[in-house]
Amino acid sequence: MKSVKLIDAKPMLDAFFGDLFKKTDQRIMSAARHGVSDAINRIKEKTKSNISSSWFNSSSSRKYGIGLIEGVKAYLWQGEATGFVDILGNTRTNDGTWRLRLFEGGTKERKSKHGKSYGRIRSAWFFSNAVSSIGSDAVTDIQNSIQTAIDEINHLNG
Repeated sequence: MKSVKLIDAKPMLDAFFGDLFKKTDQRIMSAARHGVSDAINRIKEKTKSNISSSWFNSSSSRKYGIGLIEGVKAYLWQGEATGFVDILGNTRTNDGTWRLRLFEGGTKERKSKHGKSYGRIRSAWFFSNAVSSIGSDAVTDIQNSIQTAIDEINHLNG
C-alpha cells in the first residue's frame, strides 16, 4: 500500500538539458515547479473527490475531529521541482485523519484472544485510483510547462 505519491521533475530536466541545466535560465526551474505544483494539486483534488463519494465518509467521520478529507496533504519542496501528496494524516494531534491509511488498503479480519470477531475494513483504493488517473497527464503537463519556458527563452534570446 502506497500512501505517498512523489512527483519529481528533475529527471525530465536532466533528460532535456544534461549538464547545461545548471547554466539555463531560472525560468525553466520555475516552470517545472509550476508543473509539479499543478500535478500535486490535481492529485490532491481528485483524491478528495474520491473520499467525499466513498462509503466510509459518513457524517460520523467528523465525530472525532475534522473530516477525513483534511488528511490529504500536498507539499512542494522549496527551491526544487519536487513535490508529493500523502494521505498519512496528522498523527501528532490525533485528529482522526490517520484513518485514511486504513481505508486505502483495508485491514485483515481482527479477532480477540477469545475468538470474538471485530471485523475488517475493505479497501477503497481512492488514492491509488486518483494517482493512476492523473499520473500520465501530470507528466505531460510538466513537460508542456518546461517547453513553454524554453520557447519563451528562445524568443527573448533570438
